[in-house]
Amino acid sequence: MKSMNDNTLKTTLVQQDPNFSTFRRRNKILILISLFLILTLTVILGALITHVVHTNPRFHDPPVNPAVKALCDAAADTPSCLKAFNPIISVKSRPADPSQILTLSLQTAAKKLENVINVTTGTNNLKNCSSSLRVGLGMIRERLRVDPFVEMKSEERRAEMMNKSIVVKILKSCLDDLRRVEPTAVISEVKAKVQQVMVYVNSSGGFLDPLVLRRIYYDSYVVHTGMIGPEMCVLFGLQLLFMFFLFFSLFRIR
Repeated sequence: MKSMNDNTLKTTLVQQDPNFSTFRRRNKILILISLFLILTLTVILGALITHVVHTNPRFHDPPVNPAVKALCDAAADTPSCLKAFNPIISVKSRPADPSQILTLSLQTAAKKLENVINVTTGTNNLKNCSSSLRVGLGMIRERLRVDPFVEMKSEERRAEMMNKSIVVKILKSCLDDLRRVEPTAVISEVKAKVQQVMVYVNSSGGFLDPLVLRRIYYDSYVVHTGMIGPEMCVLFGLQLLFMFFLFFSLFRIR
């Protein structure tokens, strides 16, 4: 009992010591100042990041579907691929299955070939090209007719379908014919449309690449789950840990 009283008396005397009170008050002030500086630094970093996002032209590019971006990054001509695919696929949709892109690209190629054939029909110097395009359109339609649910096919089956196709050779033969014809507005229009169809036919095979497939699934997961980078997680975790330490130290000082 006497020992407890002595301890209590010593604690009371220490707390009443002016130097101890000054030390305690100074520590509280330092902790509060440190906490304020950390919060200020966080706000400044957030403002800087926001400024960079709003001023960097790269962040103002039109939004691109993750599946299209994965495909076009692996394509030989990325700008042409993005220009061709992005309009036919909604940015908010989630075509993560490569077969969906394959189907859309073939359907779009068939539709555009129909438009080109309508333009070339009746033009004497484009008869050969028109006939080639009709053959190519028939092959694309046959592929879609035989495999209407191409998204259910395996990767091996899709690769087999793409390898057996000679549509690209047919389109190239048409372009060779167009180069031998005197250039006009109609010829230039037909040439541009045929080249665009070649982009659809060529790029659709890019989804057969396993590396492209993995990137599609990863990018789609990031976009639709709102996952942030690991660096941001580490930075945020360290800030929380340090703030917890400051609060703990503040309440430990009595």
